[in-house]
Amino acid sequence: MNNEQARWSENAVSATKEALDEFAALPAGDSLALKNIDGRFATMSIENWLAKRARIVDRSTGEETSFADTDELIRAGWVID
Repeated sequence: MNNEQARWSENAVSATKEALDEFAALPAGDSLALKNIDGRFATMSIENWLAKRARIVDRSTGEETSFADTDELIRAGWVID
């Protein structure tokens, strides 16, 4: 299934928007965990989260990716893990 067809549930999307936009999450350590619909995993630093910067780091590759906002991050397939 490709990214165009795969979608997270509305609950996962809503929980992500609430966690990131309204600070309704309990971080584990110094970062928030995210997962992608394609099977990748990433983290968002507490610093970026509190500053409302949608900047994540892929856990496997270390690649950093920035998004304009939470909606763009979700459209790219990311939700809170």
